[in-house]
Amino acid sequence: MGLILRDRIGKIPCSSGEAQQANIEFVKIIDGLLDHGAGLFDAGNAAKLKAYVANPATDGAAVASAQAAIDAIFACP
Repeated sequence: MGLILRDRIGKIPCSSGEAQQANIEFVKIIDGLLDHGAGLFDAGNAAKLKAYVANPATDGAAVASAQAAIDAIFACP
């Protein structure tokens, strides 16, 4: 699920309108499922991810930071 969340976060800046809103809502749902477990593994990066999900930005730096937090929490390749 971490990889799915990472991928969908990457799609937010590449979409617009209803598609972008659907990506944002999907990210919020998946993050809600992962939040407790992520906090147990790495509270600092879980907080960064939660902050992004609460206010998703479309700039590359914000997306890269959220994806880096996922990589750190779940040791994604």
